[in-house]
Amino acid sequence: MVTIPRSNSRQNSPLMFARKSLVLALSMALAAGIYYWFALIVSLASGDLTGISAMTPNVDRDSNQSPVTNYMIDENKNEIRRKARIGKIQTILAQISHLTAQFGKDTNQHEEFDAKLSSFQSAIRKECLPGRDDSKGEINPTTHKNRECLRFVPLGKNDIRKQRPRIGIMAPPGIISDSLGLWIADVLMHTQKIGGSATDNIELEIIPTSHVPVYGYGKSHGFTKLIRFVTLPLPLAVLDAYLWARNEASSTAQLSSVSSFLSSDPPSEEVLALILRQIMRWHCRLSHVSAHTSMLTVTLDEILNEPETLLNKILRFVWRNDWEWEGKEKGAIENGGENEDANNLKDTTKAVILSEYNEDSSFGILLQRTSAILEKIEFAKSSPSTISKEGFQRALENAFQDEMKLSKDLTKWPCPSFWEGIDDVDHGDVETNQDVAGLRHLATHMVPNCNDKDPFIRCTVNRDRCEVVGDSKCK
Repeated sequence: MVTIPRSNSRQNSPLMFARKSLVLALSMALAAGIYYWFALIVSLASGDLTGISAMTPNVDRDSNQSPVTNYMIDENKNEIRRKARIGKIQTILAQISHLTAQFGKDTNQHEEFDAKLSSFQSAIRKECLPGRDDSKGEINPTTHKNRECLRFVPLGKNDIRKQRPRIGIMAPPGIISDSLGLWIADVLMHTQKIGGSATDNIELEIIPTSHVPVYGYGKSHGFTKLIRFVTLPLPLAVLDAYLWARNEASSTAQLSSVSSFLSSDPPSEEVLALILRQIMRWHCRLSHVSAHTSMLTVTLDEILNEPETLLNKILRFVWRNDWEWEGKEKGAIENGGENEDANNLKDTTKAVILSEYNEDSSFGILLQRTSAILEKIEFAKSSPSTISKEGFQRALENAFQDEMKLSKDLTKWPCPSFWEGIDDVDHGDVETNQDVAGLRHLATHMVPNCNDKDPFIRCTVNRDRCEVVGDSKCK
């Protein structure tokens, strides 16, 4: 028998070599893919995408590229925007700190001024948080009964059939204030859209406004909960209001560049002083409301320092399930208070913060406008277009101390009128006409909304009606 040896030609053929090469290439690609996705999962879990972003070149999206590549490009851009945003915030905070240190520095009576400033800060920080402030046995100075942080959900007049909690975002007139109100409103609307157990499918009515609530409780002013915004230091708040009053373009509906708001001439010292008084009277009114209505107070520096923490605080305050519905049994609270999905609120906060990296976002606009106004007020610069350090500080420091005495440290009831003093700066000349018009415009947007046609407002105190018609003397 002849044995025919097996040929090795099949094993050494070019086709077999190509197959082996293909298998090796696929194995390497699979290993690289597994490593890449493992790194991505770890990065997402830890919240740190810096290393992954660095793997992707800084190029634009391309429809021909894979979704993973485009995702990494987006993350790389977000990281760049995040770092730029942090740099801008740090610059703004440094300017605010400098301005704060300057206010009251040149007064002759430092101790008296510092004491008044401390009293002012205590007054504007007044708030009323359900579950915290209404459980200590404190006495309401108005009713002389145990203090309550009321959160009344009104039915409304004129056959209003849909009952919704009404959240007032209270901020005095100003370019920065408008931007802040828009940002908070965006956050609440975003939370409302995603739903979940935290929101309990409740539809809110979100009301950004500069009008103070009318005197009275929730059945009078029509708000369920209030968020009060405070711009500090006071010199920044004053210039913010002045520029808003002199420039009608500050409407939040027009998200235009803040540079269009900074074309006005420097104001007189007496105008600045009266604007400061109007702002302090606005906070006097809000501090009275905080004695009985649920209110959270937030400041500009808090927002800039820790926006995520502050947003989470706002969401917990608003969505705390403790509504007091009109028409139900007295004292009835649906689902018993602290019934909220903390994880859901936390995720919402992170989602909002991530969406704020763009310059045209509501938070980006807030930073742009704050930065532009701080540049206008920068004391280190002295040019015809800026306000002098001496005149600006002297006017505000004197007015501040005098107003604190007049309002008894913002505790006087009723608070001084928004219109008081405007006629004193009206000299009838061309130079002051625009400033006086601005002061009246500010007062008009600060007075309570005593509109009898509003289904939620009951204006029962005569002083409120006097304010609406511009009468500072009637009681």
